[in-house]
Amino acid sequence: MALPIRITCRQDANYFFEGQIQNPLANKPLIPEKVQNRLLLAFVLGIVLFECIKTGIERRSIVLPLLTAAFVLCIMGFWFWLFRKMGLWKTTPASTYRWTEKDRGSLEKRLCKKMGQESMLVTWEFDDAGFRFVPATEKSANYGWLRVSRVVEAPRGLLFFLGRISHFWFPKSAFASGQDYAELCQLISRKTKEFASFEADRWAYVAIGSNVGKSARIVREAIGRLSELSGEPIFASSLWQTAPVDCPPGSPDFINAAVALMPKPEETPESLLLKLQALENEFGRKPKKVMNEPRPLDLDLITFRNEQRNSPGLILPHPRAQQRRFVLQPLAEIAPDLVLPGQTKSLAELLAELPPDDAIKRL
Repeated sequence: MALPIRITCRQDANYFFEGQIQNPLANKPLIPEKVQNRLLLAFVLGIVLFECIKTGIERRSIVLPLLTAAFVLCIMGFWFWLFRKMGLWKTTPASTYRWTEKDRGSLEKRLCKKMGQESMLVTWEFDDAGFRFVPATEKSANYGWLRVSRVVEAPRGLLFFLGRISHFWFPKSAFASGQDYAELCQLISRKTKEFASFEADRWAYVAIGSNVGKSARIVREAIGRLSELSGEPIFASSLWQTAPVDCPPGSPDFINAAVALMPKPEETPESLLLKLQALENEFGRKPKKVMNEPRPLDLDLITFRNEQRNSPGLILPHPRAQQRRFVLQPLAEIAPDLVLPGQTKSLAELLAELPPDDAIKRL
């Protein structure tokens, strides 16, 4: 192994956009949602009970405080019921937030102001001691391997985590050769406590679409719900606005995205498909009356590991995925090197062969 290994990359807006797409979304919050709800209920009841007892002691009568407490709880119960009925309880997880194209300009300005155009081009060096900026100075970043809590290999590079959230992103494209990248992965496996390598054919890939209602919000919520079906943190693409294809005249534009999730040990393509269909129904999808009619949520299982199916209810990989830019664009953003079962070309190569489409844009 030839050490040190050096990489050079330009830390501009594209670098940070790519890094956030390749950062897997945690599928488990620090505090589970059910526990959060129970803690909130206990907190509210505790306050009401405390005030009830306090007022009862002061007035030497418990009747009026109990009636007041019952009235307050009824009012709160009504508002909770109303919020649930209106769907306001369905919050979008903060972990699904993504920078949008609207943020690009302001991000570029902040980077230029802080680093300058020339300083955006940075070089990192990796060896047995750790990794650092070069040329090294007293103030430049220098980290030993013991500082690294874990390393996650994403489809397009490596994420070095120094804590639960704080991390560095090193894209594959910054390496001089595939051999350098492979040697760094070997070094990481020897020096760090946890190294999660990425094997594209172990994952299931789901395409997401919506063109009814608040589609962007629906897609973000769906990404959060899909994370619950995964055995590991998921990879999620940006949101893309696309023109409807083979849809009834007058159909609104779609908001599309894609997710890579790790099937749980007991999961099969058929069982996962049933869960996706149940999720579609939960978001208000009705039995279709017209082919490709507008719908609040559309979830297509593109591929499930390397498995293939050809039955009336399920065809794997998806038979038209390689022909559709609105499917390939988000998928290639996650895993450009993925080769679908039965194909010989990667997603990036299939995408390059499609005719250009000015109607598609990243949000």
